[in-house]
Amino acid sequence: MEPERVHTLMQIVTESHMNCVRFFDGMMERELGHPTGLGCDAAEMVSADMFREFVVPYYLKIWKAYSGPRGFHNCGQNEHLLDLIRDELQITLHNGFGFCVDPAVLAEKMSGCVVLRGGPDPFFIKSESRDNIGGISRKYITMLGMHGGFILSCGGGAALGTPIDNYHALVEASMQSGCVM
Repeated sequence: MEPERVHTLMQIVTESHMNCVRFFDGMMERELGHPTGLGCDAAEMVSADMFREFVVPYYLKIWKAYSGPRGFHNCGQNEHLLDLIRDELQITLHNGFGFCVDPAVLAEKMSGCVVLRGGPDPFFIKSESRDNIGGISRKYITMLGMHGGFILSCGGGAALGTPIDNYHALVEASMQSGCVM
């Protein structure tokens, strides 16, 4: 209803974020050109036009100042934004995509263009059998790793109380696929 107020807020948040990164760069004596990761977990709630207007210009401003690899985290249902994330944000790494995104769509739009890290639903990993975890993990590896650049993990995070053996099933699926170095 008040786009100028949103732009003002985004300008404040962007400058604050850049000030924080500069502070940490100075404190750690870190050179420019390091990877810079940004996230937008509420993006699934906005249209592509709103994302283009209220997110893209501010993220690009940060990435222009920090020209290293561009990491992006968004674990929501963002199929309607994948083209913008890939083409306008020009990300290097989609770090922690959500399990709710159809892996076939993700593969079509992102595989071979960016490094992808994510995978099955964390609650599936918590509650399913090792065989089922291995099966879904191999599905992700096959679909998203067809052009390389895929890191299998829980989709969007981990569920508290997940048995360690269930995480081992993820690793075993990667090893069986020949994808672990």
